[in-house]
Amino acid sequence: PPELLTQLRAAIADEQPLTLDYTPPNCAEPRRHTVEPLRLEQRHQLTYLVAYSYRAEATLTLRLDRLHLLSSSSNP
Repeated sequence: PPELLTQLRAAIADEQPLTLDYTPPNCAEPRRHTVEPLRLEQRHQLTYLVAYSYRAEATLTLRLDRLHLLSSSSNP
């Protein structure tokens, strides 16, 4: 959705952490992550968020249609 892209772009520009739920492939339950968003990427007509996850202690590539944004420090 356009509003999700707007929120993600703002968080990337402002270097603001995000809290999100992400449902990996072949997994029924989403996993909650607090991430530092780094960039958005387009691959084969899909959009991905590349972000550092504190939970995973690694940089993850998250498909946008599998994530649900819960909070952003830039949101009121």
